[in-house]
Amino acid sequence: MMKTKTCIGAALLLVLSGCASSPENMDEANASAISYQDFSCDLMAVEAKLITTKMEELQESGAKKQYRALKRQKKALARSANKKDCPAGTV
Repeated sequence: MMKTKTCIGAALLLVLSGCASSPENMDEANASAISYQDFSCDLMAVEAKLITTKMEELQESGAKKQYRALKRQKKALARSANKKDCPAGTV
């Protein structure tokens, strides 16, 4: 009986671990555009430039985790700009 429970538990852990995503594999779409809902198109453009500059610095330093976080943030900013019909090139 105990051996059966152990086997079931091990199988369950194996199945669930296959479903988990590591932070490195998370989709950029997971960042929320809600943060930018009150931003004007001009403010979004300024924010995009700041994010891009920081991304370039992080890429040079090899800080992959922070770089990916900013990449998700920039995609969220782009989604907000798109919802507000900001001019092309805003983000």
